[in-house]
Amino acid sequence: MLKKLLPFFLLMALTAGISFSQNLADSGYYYQKIGFKEKAAGFFEEYVISNPSNYQVRLDLGFLYMDIKQTSKAREQFDYVSKNSTTESEVQMAKQMV
Repeated sequence: MLKKLLPFFLLMALTAGISFSQNLADSGYYYQKIGFKEKAAGFFEEYVISNPSNYQVRLDLGFLYMDIKQTSKAREQFDYVSKNSTTESEVQMAKQMV
């Protein structure tokens, strides 16, 4: 019986991790929208730890940092995207901001 349920439990564990991670980004966008920018930045920071190659969230975090006058942190995000993204539009956007 346990052997039959093992794949189910593994799938649940994997999806729970994805859902938690996406919830961090969603929470960041929510708090940004209602004006709690520092709180939003915290959620985005946690998100990029577990999803370092989501360059769109990194760009959004960079713009948020610019908005709250944390320019050195913003430059770090833009620099990371410009050096690591393979999407031309992301690279160009990041290079414009560095």
